[in-house]
Amino acid sequence: MDELRELLLNAPVIVVVYEGKDARIELFSHLARAAVGGRDLTGRRLDDEFPEIADYFRHIMETVKAGRPFVGVNEPFTLDWTGQGKPETRYLSFYYQPVLGDHGTVKRSILFAVDVTTLVGPSGVTADLAWLYATLDCVPIPIVLAEPGTARIAYANTAARDLSRVELPAGATFAQVVGTDVGFRCTDPSGATIDEHDLPAARAARGEVVDGMEIRFHTPRGVLSLVCFAETVPGTPTLPSFVVLSFFDVTVLRRAEREIEEARAGREVFMTLVAHELRTPLTALKLHTGALLRKSPGSDGVAAIARSAARMEDLVETMLQDQEIQAFGVEPRPEELDLCEVAEGVIQDLRAEAELARCPVSRVGARELRGSWDRELVERVLRHLLRNAFRFGGGGPVCVACTDLVERVAIAVSDHGIGIHPRDQERIFDRYGRAVSCRNFGGLGLGLWIARTTVQAMGGSIAVQSSPGKGAVFTIELPRSHLK
Repeated sequence: MDELRELLLNAPVIVVVYEGKDARIELFSHLARAAVGGRDLTGRRLDDEFPEIADYFRHIMETVKAGRPFVGVNEPFTLDWTGQGKPETRYLSFYYQPVLGDHGTVKRSILFAVDVTTLVGPSGVTADLAWLYATLDCVPIPIVLAEPGTARIAYANTAARDLSRVELPAGATFAQVVGTDVGFRCTDPSGATIDEHDLPAARAARGEVVDGMEIRFHTPRGVLSLVCFAETVPGTPTLPSFVVLSFFDVTVLRRAEREIEEARAGREVFMTLVAHELRTPLTALKLHTGALLRKSPGSDGVAAIARSAARMEDLVETMLQDQEIQAFGVEPRPEELDLCEVAEGVIQDLRAEAELARCPVSRVGARELRGSWDRELVERVLRHLLRNAFRFGGGGPVCVACTDLVERVAIAVSDHGIGIHPRDQERIFDRYGRAVSCRNFGGLGLGLWIARTTVQAMGGSIAVQSSPGKGAVFTIELPRSHLK
């Protein structure tokens, strides 16, 4: 055993033997001591002596303790090797080998390492590395290579340098080149500052995989929105392992999203103001046209005004409902009621509009459908469907059919109008979705979106069956009880 120890101590390569439990150094060869300025680190821990590589060393030890060897080829390490406060970069090729005990557990591990700095060259660039760097410079995506463990920059391609507009020199940390002391900082999309230990490079250097982390990069010339990817790529016989970071600049996209959101918010406010401003004069107009129609029931002019007023009132009501849903969602307040009675009430409320549209309305099917629903929401949906039937029904009859499906109930509203092409039958339920020209038919494209959103909030569904020129049947299905 003493002969083996002497052999390892005097080996022509760096040899370090670690005990298995705490990874303390049991044997530190003469060449290893020379590499660290003549110091003997026996009895110490390597990550205590060189905290810069603590995370990287821990990752190696976890692999070795699991009984697997670990290989590094031409790995760069920027450390204070001699303990004199003078960091320098050296390149090592090394091999960690676990030594198993009697019960298959790792008793100790042995490191064999060779300093290949002179072989790699003063610049640290081999022919293969030079080829790799030249290739990366041709890639339009910003890419940075960093050292595993330390996260120090090894190389930044042209796109990365152009993006940052600062030098990204080899051996520097990201905190040094884009730190607050030079006018840079990183935050998450909410504005919270990201600590340097949580930056993508540092996380990947600890062995994490960073997949699509979005950061806001604050620079003296403005703020960039970047989506980052990072992970450690193992080395090859001719290339060291690297932390590979790639960045996608989504600043223009995020700016466009904000502008769209601001425009949308402005439009919603405008629509709400318009709806409220129109409500009062419309109420007065309806009262006056109603009085005129009672005096002159045969007046086509007054009837046309009444139809327009009813249509405008429907638009205002739809706009206000849309804004309410956008702001607060739909919160059903179920109560025990008869769905047939609710449907009959809506039909009676819209009788005047049906007469103006020359669309007689009938109700067929079940006489009673009792259950628990939100009366106001059911009435809202039926009004939208009936008013659509009046608009697109071509003056033909409209039918409301109530059906008992035992655990569920159904209400179908059918007309004999222009119908809907199959390709448009899903789109019409989208917000602002339309299947007809706004020149020939007015409307905002909100009614069916409101209907579907409302029905879904009650646990139900809405669907349409139609073909061009043959009318349409809109069917609502609801659970018998919708309780909170």
